[in-house]
Amino acid sequence: MRKGWIVVLGCFLVMGMISPGLAQQSKLILATGGTAGTYYPFGGAMAKIWNSKIPEVNVTAQATGASAEMSV
Repeated sequence: MRKGWIVVLGCFLVMGMISPGLAQQSKLILATGGTAGTYYPFGGAMAKIWNSKIPEVNVTAQATGASAEMSV
């Protein structure tokens, strides 16, 4: 659980650092879990907030296989 919050905080920090330097429209994809899971709606809400608050940025939530895709 703690690791998840660290990842979310890291995403916010990265967006905060790169957003002022963007000169043109940027299209970003926010990878989330599957559409039936908890994190897809959460990612969609985050994308909506970023789109409304950060000018010249277009963020889209994309469903993925979540941690199942990352297993080695």
